Amino acid sequence: MSLDWTPARLPPRKTHVGATVRLEPLDPGRHAQALYAASHDDGAGEQLFRHLSYGPFADLDDFNAWLAERAASTDPLFFAIVDRDSGSPQGMASFLRMGSATSGLLPRSSARGRRPRRST
Repeated sequence: MSLDWTPARLPPRKTHVGATVRLEPLDPGRHAQALYAASHDDGAGEQLFRHLSYGPFADLDDFNAWLAERAASTDPLFFAIVDRDSGSPQGMASFLRMGSATSGLLPRSSARGRRPRRST
């Protein structure tokens, strides 16, 4: 048996619009301050970062340096999760293992702040 296999297409680094959120290519200049606030205000960092291999961050400058490294990456490819109604960045998501050798596109960790979470 022979399979007619074609590798998965890589997602473009562009804005993807859903029903309740937009996935915008991660841009520290546009997203850092709101993402830092969403993930660190009111003690949110303690719970949010408990099971992640990074954070919480000492301050906005420390977070911005880390975010700049993520924004420059192509695999994993990072996006800001932006609420469509408010236009405010609420979290991040990334995709990894996007090469033809792995034949797939895997969603990676998603981190969102304390704001109520909805399925999207």
